[in-house]
Amino acid sequence: GAVLYALKDNKLLVQFDSPERKAFEARFKDKDGFWTDVYPTVHSIPYNTKLVAQKDLPKRYTDLLDPKWKGKLGANRNNYMVIAAMIDLYGKEKGEDFIRKLAQQEPQVRSGGTLTATLVGAGEMPLAFMVYANNVENVKEKGSPVDWVRVEEPLYAESHPIAVMAKAPHPNAARLLAEFAISKEAQQLISNLGKMPGRSDVQPKLGVDRKKLRMIPPEHEAKTAHYQKWFEDLFGKGR
Repeated sequence: GAVLYALKDNKLLVQFDSPERKAFEARFKDKDGFWTDVYPTVHSIPYNTKLVAQKDLPKRYTDLLDPKWKGKLGANRNNYMVIAAMIDLYGKEKGEDFIRKLAQQEPQVRSGGTLTATLVGAGEMPLAFMVYANNVENVKEKGSPVDWVRVEEPLYAESHPIAVMAKAPHPNAARLLAEFAISKEAQQLISNLGKMPGRSDVQPKLGVDRKKLRMIPPEHEAKTAHYQKWFEDLFGKGR
């Protein structure tokens, strides 16, 4: 998402206001018609269904700060945009304070959402954070005792939009690809793969309540490098 926002600001995209975009909510498309979100990736808290009882599941993100989870959490170092999500949810001061306290929980940092979800299912850690929900669902489908928490607070997601470059060598082909990516047919394929479709008329296999979904604002997406460095300074690079 961050790359396309920058490309638009630098006038490197052309408008592509396809009729297919009518099936997308305003938050899943650029108001000026430059990009459309093909699939938002949903942040989640995976847990081992054999090791964590339903009554012990976190209801709010701040429940991860409970002393009982110290040294037992897992974290995916590739999803550092959780920092942006918490700042958006709690405000800058409280959001940053929450992230610092989360680092003090001494989570086991791993590289990759699928790896982290797999390790949760294997029992290496009972609970983790910063893992995309589709990664958890993919591991779950293979028979692993893993699921993800439906917290009472908003679920955050990052955009994965498509757009047409202003100087595309084959502009017509680019438009055809973009048109297909946001069509109902392609969006159904995305849903079947366990990802969240951007279109409102395609039911997500992921089981996400769209009303609870909140997108990470573009101004935060533009600070990706900043959040990555801050995460690594606090949590380390893991393995």
